[in-house]
Amino acid sequence: MSSLLTNKSPGNEQVEVEEDYSSAVLHLDCSPAPREPEEVVGVTLTYIDTREDMITPIAGADVSVMRGSGSDGELYIQEYETPDWRTDSNGNWIAE
Repeated sequence: MSSLLTNKSPGNEQVEVEEDYSSAVLHLDCSPAPREPEEVVGVTLTYIDTREDMITPIAGADVSVMRGSGSDGELYIQEYETPDWRTDSNGNWIAE
């Protein structure tokens, strides 16, 4: 399952998925620094169209997780790609 969500090897199977697939939690190792290359993970969000039997990537990001003071982890987004989408001046996502 983890290999479907990230570029990590299939050995990391600590994935929690809601019954209705509205969210998923993938447990990752914390990074000692935000840009530590060994701990950067590529994540792909996809749209599944069951009528057309197609899976389309809608966004991708390289992320890392650091243990923060008083929290379980802070997510750092290193790079991201959102084909066919951009943000407007108010920060809302709109199709290009």
